[in-house]
Amino acid sequence: MSSRRTRNYDPMDGGHRAWATAFGSFLVQFCGYGYINSFGVYQDFYTRIYLTNQPPSAISWIGALSSFLVANITLISGLPYDRGWFHHLMIVGSSLQSLSLFALSLAKPGQFYMSTPTASYSAVARKCSREVPFILMTSGFVLCQIGFYFPVFYLQLDSIKHGIDVHFSFYSLVILNAASVIGRCTAGTLAAYTGLLNLSIAATAACGALIIYMISLRQMSSVIAIGVTYGYASGVYLATVVPLVTMLTPSLSELG
Repeated sequence: MSSRRTRNYDPMDGGHRAWATAFGSFLVQFCGYGYINSFGVYQDFYTRIYLTNQPPSAISWIGALSSFLVANITLISGLPYDRGWFHHLMIVGSSLQSLSLFALSLAKPGQFYMSTPTASYSAVARKCSREVPFILMTSGFVLCQIGFYFPVFYLQLDSIKHGIDVHFSFYSLVILNAASVIGRCTAGTLAAYTGLLNLSIAATAACGALIIYMISLRQMSSVIAIGVTYGYASGVYLATVVPLVTMLTPSLSELG
């Protein structure tokens, strides 16, 4: 009986169900993080056309709140996920996202809408809090996230403000996200030679340097350079986050 149960819970490796799962995961990432990474289009539209009486810093709170919730709503969804409610979470989450996009058409300028929001999480947190490498990794990710979305939010708007063609600037985020895809796909190969931790540190440092380099954005070539290099570096960084968490988690039974 035990061997049969073990076979039932073995990870799928090949076959239609495994590839369908991989494709479904791609779609979830595409509609989740992909949508958040395109907020720069909204930032530009709201700043120049729709909410001209609001400063860009105030408008960026829309995207900042969205990206914050994407990562931190897991504090709520983690427990039902561990109890096997995966399909329920997917249905509810997908429905809420679709409903929110439809409801966006009902929002008007000047109106504000606010809402208020068990493997033992406290036990896991207490154990992980005694692991110095895990603490340093978590602190590093928090600091990186502070500026991570700055180019995603402002690259398109910043290029237009510096007199670069509006039609070309619209594609700056396309360039950035396309380069990010390449970075995510090649990160595994690079990590095999450099080491996962070293690659994560290098990618994070490169992202920080490129954000500072945005000060020199003046012409079309600089937009392309920033879009390609930051997109690639950020893609590598994102691809190393989960494996690094797995590597530094004290016990794999507590992962997730």
